[in-house]
Amino acid sequence: MSPLLANWILYMVVAVTVMVIAFVWAVRSGQFGDQDRARYIPLADATIQPSPDREHMQRERVSIWAIAFVVFGAALLAWMVHLAAE
Repeated sequence: MSPLLANWILYMVVAVTVMVIAFVWAVRSGQFGDQDRARYIPLADATIQPSPDREHMQRERVSIWAIAFVVFGAALLAWMVHLAAE
């Protein structure tokens, strides 16, 4: 197997892993929970502003950092495997 093909496969495995983690996070956090309301949002005149719930904002901030950590870790792992393969 050529190194180029091996690196491409590694990058694809990392990308699919990140996408699966993001999808699982979205399902667990309820991003797809209210489909009935979602279909009427484009018809509304005003945008719906969420209440500034402090706990919600903290959870969102932690989730963003967790996703960033996973993406950075996957990129670092891919880079280390790439260096080891050379």
